[in-house]
Amino acid sequence: MENKKPTINETMREQLRKPLPPEAISQHPTKTYLSTIKAIYVVERLNDVFGVGRWNLRTEVVKGTENYVLMKGKLTILDYDCEIPVQYGGHATAGKGTELADGYKSAATDCLSKCASYLEVGIDVFKGKVKSAPVKTVPVQDKSEIEKGESVPLCSICGKPMRKSKAGRWYCRHKDEESGQIVWGDPVYETKHTPEEEKFLEELDKKI
Repeated sequence: MENKKPTINETMREQLRKPLPPEAISQHPTKTYLSTIKAIYVVERLNDVFGVGRWNLRTEVVKGTENYVLMKGKLTILDYDCEIPVQYGGHATAGKGTELADGYKSAATDCLSKCASYLEVGIDVFKGKVKSAPVKTVPVQDKSEIEKGESVPLCSICGKPMRKSKAGRWYCRHKDEESGQIVWGDPVYETKHTPEEEKFLEELDKKI
């Protein structure tokens, strides 16, 4: 007779839903009104509760285009009687600073975070109770904004002053350590500056 697997008890549930450290939460690179959880903290939480190598995520590509991949993922807890619904994740696979492998990896980690949310990992973030640190500002001023007296916001990821596009949006070029892609503080992907503006902004970067 096959031994029945135990279910997740209340002590384990409390460990799973325990608040994540502040550094695990960051502002979404394009949807700046949302917060995201760094996948490695989800991996760490699952390892802490269930053991290293005692859980598995199986992914399958649902649809792939020139620029985007959609995956579905199934998280299995090997030693416990636990059924988690299939979840979906997606990511761009093309664009400035984005490599194909990075897009697929990010789609898989997106699946993982959504599957783990059914185990209440990061529950406060999904409830909207915890947000990434607000964007800070510094008195350093962009040349185009001196007349208006506006402060330049700092990128919530790299901490450097953001740039302002001709469309009036703040953005920042920054390579994300987890995904390897270029992260922007605002969804401005094709912003162009005049040579004079670029020279000013490059000098500004050197001062930070």
